[in-house]
Amino acid sequence: MLRAYIDDSVSNTGDRRLVLAALIQSEATWAAFEVDWRRALAEPPAIGYFKMAEAQNRRDQFKGFSEKERNRKVHALADIVARHAPWGFHASVSTTDYRELIEPAAPFPMRTPYFLLFYAIVFGVARMHEALSVSEPCDFIFDQHSGLDKKTLPMLNDMIATSSGSWGGQISGSVRFADDKDEVAIQASDLLAWLIRREGDGQLPPGCDGLMDKLVIYGVNRFADVDRAWLEQISAGFSEIPRANSIDKQGWREMIPIWEGGHAKALNDAVIAAGLYPPED
Repeated sequence: MLRAYIDDSVSNTGDRRLVLAALIQSEATWAAFEVDWRRALAEPPAIGYFKMAEAQNRRDQFKGFSEKERNRKVHALADIVARHAPWGFHASVSTTDYRELIEPAAPFPMRTPYFLLFYAIVFGVARMHEALSVSEPCDFIFDQHSGLDKKTLPMLNDMIATSSGSWGGQISGSVRFADDKDEVAIQASDLLAWLIRREGDGQLPPGCDGLMDKLVIYGVNRFADVDRAWLEQISAGFSEIPRANSIDKQGWREMIPIWEGGHAKALNDAVIAAGLYPPED
């Protein structure tokens, strides 16, 4: 069984792009990775967990670190990722465009750009594995976000269950959220997401030279960057779904048992037809 660990990073400049990055390896490799990662966290100067935003700003876990100490710790952790050689996939979307085009047209759980990227990651990885002739099924573990699991999982799992395509069998059906302090591979995905997002914002900060090369397997890693044209297509598709934008938070709570019971296939098919399959890379 393969596992994909996914975390996010969002820009506060430009189009305020949200990036989700996945790192994928076998369960056995991730188990060995966890031992090495926790050992590196504990090496002096020790930290309890890793978040790249804290490292970059030398706050919280990195408070009191010199730049040299910070850089040494970050590169030591990146070396561990390189040693275990996970492959990756990332997806991104402009949150500015999403709020303009999708929020007014979408049902409640889809009004967050995270939903679209959750979906893009799951099916994008499946398509990537098909292209790479990787036949082993894959679990997907996303970083825990308050309320997002209850908001998005019923619909996401239903869409997976009713998916088509030869790559559909490469999704194990296990999509869940976890705390990155329990599933430390999510911390490595945090580093990758941050690097991709900062590279998109412009030049990477000093001290980050070579980090991307340690986390990316060039020629293998894939991506799905959602552009405005694709969002316009999805928005137009939602307009064809009767009362799609009238499903509010309370209405969604009432619908959750229906989605979990698998009785919303007609609406699910309409949503898929609206263009929610991730684009070919």
